[in-house]
Parts: sequence; structure tokens; C-alpha cells
Amino acid sequence: MEIAAKLGLSVSHGDLKILKPSQTDCVTTNSRGWAIEIARLGRGKPDLEIWIDRFTGHAERKLYACFYSTKLDQIEALAKQAPKAWRIRKLDDEDLSEGKFYAMRRRLPAKDFNRPLLELYADEGHHFFGFYDPTEDEDESTEQGFCNSAVEFFRDVLRKHPSDHSEARDYPRIERRLLKKHLLHERDSYLAEECKRRDKYRCQVCRMAFAEHYGAELGAGFAEAHHRRALKDLPDIVETVLEDLITVCANCHRMLHRMEGLEGDVARLSKIVAASAKSPRKSSKASAR
Repeated sequence: MEIAAKLGLSVSHGDLKILKPSQTDCVTTNSRGWAIEIARLGRGKPDLEIWIDRFTGHAERKLYACFYSTKLDQIEALAKQAPKAWRIRKLDDEDLSEGKFYAMRRRLPAKDFNRPLLELYADEGHHFFGFYDPTEDEDESTEQGFCNSAVEFFRDVLRKHPSDHSEARDYPRIERRLLKKHLLHERDSYLAEECKRRDKYRCQVCRMAFAEHYGAELGAGFAEAHHRRALKDLPDIVETVLEDLITVCANCHRMLHRMEGLEGDVARLSKIVAASAKSPRKSSKASAR
């Protein structure tokens, strides 16, 4: 499974054991669907799983990425490790409908898809921390988007603090303390992935999409996220929301960080790019005449 493979490449965690699941490893669930285990945090510790079921109450089965454990305190501990900006919704036994299959008593609203759900069921003894994907069409782009979001979700929970701030050398105009703070906001990878999916992985400055430029096989699902708010306006503790982020390509991202970190940098860079695209270009031969 692609999610397990990407997880192994992107997550550094001493206890994490990546599995090599196949279709035969899927098990049926009591929520009218299937589930598969893709990784483990160790014996007696939470598993990392992918589900597809009708638990949300919608007619279509929805994809779900989650941590699972029979121990409530373990799942609670993982939720506490999540970025503070996440608006975690809690579910308990009161949220379950009565019947042959488990489902939410009230259908999950659109705003709560891609929102982390902390499910603690005292009566059932099964506990989850994960998110449901909202998309209905099961095509290649849908699978790629969910795959990226799942990997970033697991990574953000398992990674308490970012440690690599080597980007500072690429942005000489920004005072290092402010840059470090800014990068912390941009490294809420799960929220950043949600931003990129919203913008269809297209740079909102130059309008470039990697899939169109490099081909779908190499460029699909690739882009970067940038925090719109000025560096000087970012407090030490701030709740980043989706609207704070904008999708950009790697080049525009570097240029934004080379600017002054002020309000309006995105608009100014967009004008620079637009003006550059309109300016006449001479070939090297012509300019040599």
C-alpha cells in the first residue's frame, strides 16, 4: 500500500514498524466496511490503520486514516501530541446510533471531514484518533490526495517538534527568530496538505501546477504551503486555520521568504510574476547583436 511506503520514507520514529499490507489483509468492520493495518507503534501500543466504511452516516463509504488502540489513555496521549492548531472533535458512546452496525447518530457534517476526530468509547473498549476524507469519487487524484493527507496526519502526531531549520540559510532577509516561528506554522503538515488539496496543488502566485509541468506520474500531489500572515504579526502561540495558508510552488515559496515578511507580500510577488510574463524576451542570439 502506497501510504505505508510513504510513511516509512517520511516518518522517523524509533518504535514505528511499517507493514507491507496487501488486499488479503483487509478485514470487515462492524461499520459496514473494511479496515487494514499499515503500521504499529510496538507491542501493546496503538496501530496505524486505514478504513473505508459508512460510519459517518453518509450513503457513500468514506476513507478514514487513524490510530487505533483498546487502551483509552494511549489514544488520548496521541491526541495531546497533535498540533495545537487542530480543531479536534471528540466522539463518545452518546454519539453512536443503535443498530446492527455502528454509525454516527447524526451524520458527519461537511465541515468535519478532514477534521481530526478523537473517538473514545468506554462501553466498547475501542478508541480511535483519525480523520475522514470527504471525497466521493474514487479516482487516481482522490487516492493521491487521501494518501498525502494520511501520511501528513500520522507524521504530525508522531513528530512532537520540528528539528530541521536549515531553510534559514535560504532566506537571508528574515530575522532568524521570526523565520523559525514562521516555519513552525507552515510545518503543520496535515493542515498544509488540506490547503494544497483545496487549491488543487496549483501555485496561487504563478499558477503553475507540478503535474502539468512534470507529468502526472512525477508531479501529481506535489506543492508547498505558505502562511499568509506577516512574520511580525505572528504571536508565539496562534491557532492557524486553513484560510491562513496558501499553496505555492517551491520557487515562489523561496521568493516569498526572501521578501520582507510583510502583509501583502503574496500580492506583490504575484504582480512581479505577472509583469515578468508579459515582458518581451529576446533570444540570446538577438541580445548579442
